[in-house]
Amino acid sequence: MRPEDTTERDGGVPRIGILRVLAVDDEPSMREVVCRILAARGHEVAAAANAEEALKLLRQSDFAVMVTDLSMPGADGVELVKRASVLAPGIATAVLTGYGSLDSARQAMRMGVMAYVLKPVDPGELVRVVEHLLGLVRARRERDLYHDELAARYGELQRSEAVREGLVNMMTKELRVPLGLARTNLEILAEESIGALTETQQALATDSLEACDQAFRMVDELLISRMLADGTLHLELEALDLCEATKSVVDELHKHASEAGISVVFERPDTLLQVSAEIKLLRWMLKALVKQAIEVAETRVVIKGANRAERHGAELTIETDRHNGGAGRPGSRADIISESLCRLAAESLGGSLQESGETCRLILPVCGVGGAEGGVS
Repeated sequence: MRPEDTTERDGGVPRIGILRVLAVDDEPSMREVVCRILAARGHEVAAAANAEEALKLLRQSDFAVMVTDLSMPGADGVELVKRASVLAPGIATAVLTGYGSLDSARQAMRMGVMAYVLKPVDPGELVRVVEHLLGLVRARRERDLYHDELAARYGELQRSEAVREGLVNMMTKELRVPLGLARTNLEILAEESIGALTETQQALATDSLEACDQAFRMVDELLISRMLADGTLHLELEALDLCEATKSVVDELHKHASEAGISVVFERPDTLLQVSAEIKLLRWMLKALVKQAIEVAETRVVIKGANRAERHGAELTIETDRHNGGAGRPGSRADIISESLCRLAAESLGGSLQESGETCRLILPVCGVGGAEGGVS
């Protein structure tokens, strides 16, 4: 195990850096042997002749591992380990001991010492023990670094979420008033100026009204996305006729489809099970899906209703004549966002939204156990 730079990252992974070793022994020759063996392996080693020198070094610098003689004049190795654990929490310790002090070494391990090395020191054994302890310290410090980094990022996320929440609240509440006022004024102006506006002015007024409607839809989608995300969307489920809801949306979007040169065909089934849904959410979801289909179609949108096998649900299929790699108009970013919100909305109703090529399939649960059939004229 080689020392590493403290500032580097390996593929975004934090690196701990150099982990230093402290060697403590009252015998100069033994200190020199320990330091030479570890330095030859590339480790940074400092030496102390007794417990007081060791504690002084621990106050001045950071050490990951301490290797200390067990028997020293004054404070022995066990006492040093006790004091070092208070001064440098997390330091890993090993003791050097002779065969005659083996029982004392084992007793020291019960008091927090993590390993022992017998004298005379075998270089391979010393290296194995020290590098094992260095690995443990490195793993612990990396874990702590990750925890600190996660805590910092979580704090940033919470602050960002607070900003987003404030922005969404502002857009969904404060923007409704000026948007509503602007739309009302445009409607009044258009009604009072019938016949007085030029064709260009009439087109501008129509475009302005559509822009207000689009802004209202975006505000609604922001509100729905927030409520779906935090689970606060209150759903009042009821038995709904999916055919009637779909026909209503198709009729509403007829003008929009005609202006785009798109034919929208709704192939109504003879019988379709009633679905369990919330009327406003269902209408918004259907309108968003059909509108997106109109945007990406080349000439035609076909909508079909069907019952799922064994009455497990009702299915609405929306098909366009767009071909992969063809000339169909791509959906806008707003439409892509709407589809994602529709998927969340369908899941909140216990259903699903599936897309494959030119086909979008909305599946919703039916009412009751097995559902209640609703006739469709």
